[in-house]
Amino acid sequence: MEPYAREEFLACCIARLIGDAGHVAVGAASPIPATGACLFRAMHDNKLRISLLHKRRGNPFTEGSRELFDLAGQGRIDLFFLGGAQIDGEANINLVRAEGKRFPGSFGSAFMYFTAGRTILFREEHSRRVLVPKVDFISAPGWSPPEVVRRGGPQALLTGKALFAWQQATRRFRLESVHPGHTVSEIREQTGFDYDIAAGCAETARPSAQELDSLRTDERFTALLAKQVHREIASGMGERWPSAREPALKQGPFYVLYLSDMPALLVEAGFVTHRDDAHRLRDPEYLRAMAEEIAKGVGRFRDKAAPLLAERSP
Repeated sequence: MEPYAREEFLACCIARLIGDAGHVAVGAASPIPATGACLFRAMHDNKLRISLLHKRRGNPFTEGSRELFDLAGQGRIDLFFLGGAQIDGEANINLVRAEGKRFPGSFGSAFMYFTAGRTILFREEHSRRVLVPKVDFISAPGWSPPEVVRRGGPQALLTGKALFAWQQATRRFRLESVHPGHTVSEIREQTGFDYDIAAGCAETARPSAQELDSLRTDERFTALLAKQVHREIASGMGERWPSAREPALKQGPFYVLYLSDMPALLVEAGFVTHRDDAHRLRDPEYLRAMAEEIAKGVGRFRDKAAPLLAERSP
């Protein structure tokens, strides 16, 4: 089995839940759901429409969320994603306050929960702090009385440890599968609300080679860019500024990177809170040298990416 990142695993889980949706909308700062939607479209070679809120080229909107709400109100959003500081066993979510802390607020979560055809609840953290018996504040309810007009509701709850399905008739979650490295007993211990367990509850399927290959087709360009820039900074700056720390190369689902439509990386030239770094960051020569090494890395990336681009040409 090929190694995979936690984010890749969760994106694959989301892709498998999309089903027959024709239009999937993803809110701000949701890189894993967005990746899952894009993976589904790539794997099935279909015309799934994906609207990424707060991404200029990710949607056709001219007025942002206002148009998203209009589409949802017309029944033209088939699938949406919501999370929360707290989620309880009745699929209620809390985005307002918990443990004495105040959060930005519910925004349009209640409206989208009611109007989108299906909603996948997603939260990486799986603990009794998040999955509670009853939320402290209901930002968006998981179910409504029969007399309330409601088009949509929860489909599933995906966490970093397990997958639950929502049972509309009983208004309870059902544990469908447990992610690799975790157990049914562990899930019970770390979940604050009660739930049912599916008769066929087993381990969540790991990413297939095909899924990983599809996920990483464009990622290899970003990895190549990061590798070349890191190499130039490490060698060039090390020679010019021996006292500077060697930069680390890491991967993560950063908001500023996932919004890009091209290979992207984040370079931290130093930290103003570090005494030596702060001194160097005020030195024009240091900044010039850093820019030169970054430019060299980009140039090397351009040269090495050419064969890969040729492979993708029809």
